[in-house]
Amino acid sequence: MYDGKKMTTRAWLHQLQTYFTLNPNMEEEEVIYFVTLHFKGDALEWWQHRMIRKGYVDISSFDEFSRNLVKRFDRKKENEYFQDLMLLR
Repeated sequence: MYDGKKMTTRAWLHQLQTYFTLNPNMEEEEVIYFVTLHFKGDALEWWQHRMIRKGYVDISSFDEFSRNLVKRFDRKKENEYFQDLMLLR
């Protein structure tokens, strides 16, 4: 489940990519529906109220869906993840 708060967006998307690699028989549209079935809280509200009203039909690929999800929920910019990694000792 993904609520937009407890787990980073990129970590959740990584788990999804692993799942879809192991289960490659889903169509692109089915993937998006499957993913949104696992939304709750803020993520579900975002999908229902913002994306559907703005026309989720225009989202034609999981990559595009992922970019929208990261844009909305990711708490860090991509370069900040690298900076955090460099601080590990």
